[in-house]
Formats: sequence, C-alpha cells, structure tokens
Amino acid sequence: MQRLEAEVDGLRRAMRSRAVIEQAKGFLSAALNCGLDEAFGHLARLSQYENLRVAEVAARIIGAATPTGPDLPDSVEPPQADAKLFDPLTYLHGEVGDSGAADEAPESVELPALPAEIRVRLQTAAAAIQSAETLTELAERLLDEGAGWLGAESAMIWTSEPDGALRLAACAGVSPQVASDWQHIPSRVNAPVRDAISLDEPVWLDGERPHEYLIMKEGASSASLPLRHGGRPFAGLVFLWNGSHPYPETEQRYLSGLAMLAARRFRYLARSTGMDAAPGHWLPGVLDALPVATFLLAPERDDRGEIVDFVIDHASPLSGETDQQVPGELVGRRLLDVRPHLASNGVFTAYRQIAVAGGTWQRPAAPELVLVDGAPTQRMTSHSAVRLGEGVLVAWRSHDAEAELTRAARVEELGHLGYLEWNLVTDAAHWSPGTYQIFDRSAQRGPLPLEEFADHVVPDDLPILESELRVLLERHQPVDLSIRLKANGGHRLVRLVLRPVLDADQGLVGLYGLVQDLRELERRNEALRRTEHAAKIRRVHGAVSPTRE
Repeated sequence: MQRLEAEVDGLRRAMRSRAVIEQAKGFLSAALNCGLDEAFGHLARLSQYENLRVAEVAARIIGAATPTGPDLPDSVEPPQADAKLFDPLTYLHGEVGDSGAADEAPESVELPALPAEIRVRLQTAAAAIQSAETLTELAERLLDEGAGWLGAESAMIWTSEPDGALRLAACAGVSPQVASDWQHIPSRVNAPVRDAISLDEPVWLDGERPHEYLIMKEGASSASLPLRHGGRPFAGLVFLWNGSHPYPETEQRYLSGLAMLAARRFRYLARSTGMDAAPGHWLPGVLDALPVATFLLAPERDDRGEIVDFVIDHASPLSGETDQQVPGELVGRRLLDVRPHLASNGVFTAYRQIAVAGGTWQRPAAPELVLVDGAPTQRMTSHSAVRLGEGVLVAWRSHDAEAELTRAARVEELGHLGYLEWNLVTDAAHWSPGTYQIFDRSAQRGPLPLEEFADHVVPDDLPILESELRVLLERHQPVDLSIRLKANGGHRLVRLVLRPVLDADQGLVGLYGLVQDLRELERRNEALRRTEHAAKIRRVHGAVSPTRE
C-alpha cells in the first residue's frame, strides 16, 4: 500500500512539474515570439547553465514555487505581462558555493526598465553569463544568449591598458586569424570602444551615419559599451553587425543592461586567470627610468560622478625627493593629502580636466609655495599631465638647480668671469659659457686641451705662465696671475686663477679655476689715471697763475 502511495505521489509530482514546465514554455513562446520547441530549448540551456532541474528553472521563470513536494498547488496562475519574473541578480551573484559568488560582495546593478519580452531575454542572458567558466565562454554566451537574437554576428571584450592601447580579452563569432590580428590596438588608432571606455558612455554606429573611426569596415555597425566596476569603466564590450543596424531606445537599454551583467562576471574571470596584473605591467619600469618625478593617478569620484581627488597608483623614485617623502609610502594615498598646495595653484584643476576631457597639459616653470617639514618654501616647478587609459600620468620638475645656473650665468656676465677645469686623468675638460666668450672660442669646438693653452698666450707673457704653472704642477699650490691672450688680431688682458685637485695620495689629478676679462677694468683704470692726471695739471696751473690786484 505504501509503495502504491509513493508511486501515486511520484506521478502527481511529475504531472505538476510538467504543468509548470508547460506554463513556462507557453510564456517563453509568447514573450520571445518563438515555437514551443525553441522555448523548451531555452529552458534546457538554462537548466544546463545553472545545474538545476528544468522544472526548477521553469518555476523561477513563472515565479512559482519549485514543484518538489506533495503540497504543490494543483494549478499555477501565469503572471501578468508586466510582473517581475525573477531577479537576474540571483543568477548574477549566484548561490552559496557558486563560482565567483563568494569572492566578492554583491554589487548593486540597476538594470534598465524593459518590456516583459525584452526583460525575459535579459534574464535568460543573465543566467548564461553567470555560468560562464572562461572568458571565451563569456563572449560566446554574450553573443548567443545576449545579442544573437538581435542579429549580432560577433562579440568582443576589450581591456584598456594604461598607455591607452586596447587588448582583446575574449571574442566570439570571430575567426582565429582575425582574432590574432586584432589582439592589440595601439593608442594612436581611433577606435569606438576606446571612446566608450574613456568617455564612459556607449558609442552606437549604425553603419549609415558618417564617423571618424577608420578601423571600422565601411557599412558595418557596432555597439561599444563600457564595462564598469565601482562606478568606473575598466573594459569595453563590442557587438558587431556586417550591415547597417539601427538602435531603438529599447534595444539600447537592453544592451546597456547586458553590459552591466557582463562586467561583474568578466572581472571575476579576469582575476582568476591573472589578467588583472597583465595590462601595463611594463609601465612602472618605464616611469621609474624617467629623469623626472611622476605619479600615476586614479580618479576618485563622489556620488554624482565628479572627481574630488586622485589616488596615487604609482610613484616614481624621484617623486618624493623634493618634498623629502618616501615614494613607496605615497602609493595608495590621496593626492591632496600629500600635495595640498596643488589645490590652490590651478594644477589640481588641470589634472581633473585632463581626466575628463583627455589630451595633454603643460605649465612652464613658475614659482609655487610648498610645505617642506611644515614650513612654507618657494620653488620653481613645471608641471605636465596626460590621460593614460582610465588614469592620469602627471610629471613635474624642480627648476631650482636651473635657477642657480641662471644666477651663476648672471654673475659671469656682470663680473666678466668664466669657469674652467681639466681632468688630468681622463683628459676631459669643462668650460662655462663665460670662458668661451673670453677666449673668443665657439662652444661647438669644445674646451682647449691643457697642452694647447700656451698657444693662445702672448709670447712675452709665456715666462710668467710657465713659472706659475710649475708652482701649481710641482708644488700643488694655487696660482693667481695676469696674462695677455691672443684675441681678434690683438691681445686681451685676463686674470687666471687656478687650484689643484688632489687624490687620496696627494697626487695631482686635475685643475680648476676662473678666468676674468680685465679689459673693462683696464679701461676704467686708464680713465681714472687720465682723470687724476688732468686734476693734477689743473692744480699745478692754479698754483703758478698770477693773481690780479
């Protein structure tokens, strides 16, 4: 008797399961405008994707309880056309134990409002997306279950590298040769998916209206949509049509919802395959090799999407030098916390504009007030910025050393001075601009070798030069002498001061010093002598002149 009752209960459950399945088939057939067999195919694929019985999937679709017990109601009322069938986020986030669901907290995804038929298709695609185990599977299901019914012929997912280049992460409906050819799109190539990522908005090309994307085949259509995480775009989803394809508003909302659903699964699969670390892995090495201080900044936005600050993603070795900070300790901190003065001198505003509009920005060296150990200090600094992928690469350089060189050049000019040095070990030599002027020598010819120095001295002054150089080279004592140099067919009186450079063993390894053009001083002395002589003559004439009575 118990066996018969169990068989009857089993038959009753089977009949009720069949009833739920048939109702789901009927609803899908009406909603998707397809036959009953095709509707059952959708149920079967969802069952396979979710590893659930067909009856359970059918129950979710029509919003009924899963037919597993004897207390199942005899009939299930079909939902109204505008009723919410089930939450796609159930599939998006998965159950406990579902791959990827436990790896990150559920993220709110606000799906667009859609008609019932389109919403069912989005829900069907959501289940397929969440069950994808590889990036290739994700692209295939986005095409087959997501946009295949719209006639899309291929789907691609692109990631943006920090230099603005695009890398193909996954594709479906694309031949292996084409996929191989399009693994990488350089930053200089204008592509709609790059604009979708950088502008954070879809780019719709219907194949009829003109556009500036030379990469697109003439007459082809594409829908490029940003994939977002934390409110920021990090990748792009592209659907392609070989011919023209319009985008009604409902279809645009549907494809945008599809991109929302795909973004989370893509991030999980990309991390699980190590893709997150791949883009731009070379960039830190390049920035560290640059002879300027650099930051790679990630925008930080408020609830309205406005940039309120930047997070330092990378700091080059020179980035903390002028402010006496450790670059490694700056990574992860907010820009205005470590460089508050940028908020008041227009630099932060420029960074924000570059992050939004792109392009490049430069500001020449200008004085700015910075805080060093809590004390205000004025420095000459130049700044530049360029958008790099989603972030902003900024660089700056202190011109304090250049300012010192400018001051030194002014001293040379005012004092008619020049600096010179010779390395006796390597035969290298250095002259300042003032030295070249005094010797009437082009800087393109380089400094005079020490052994040729005597050739430019007036012969009558060579004994003085040889005597003083002997003191310098043999006794290692500094010398200060006046000699005449050959110049412009005549001669030029100069003062030459030289100092020895000794090594640890007190051996002579170099010379340095200064040379001063004494022509101006000589003219002034001559003028002074003439003035004094004229005054003396006037005094003498005054003393011997007869006085009138």
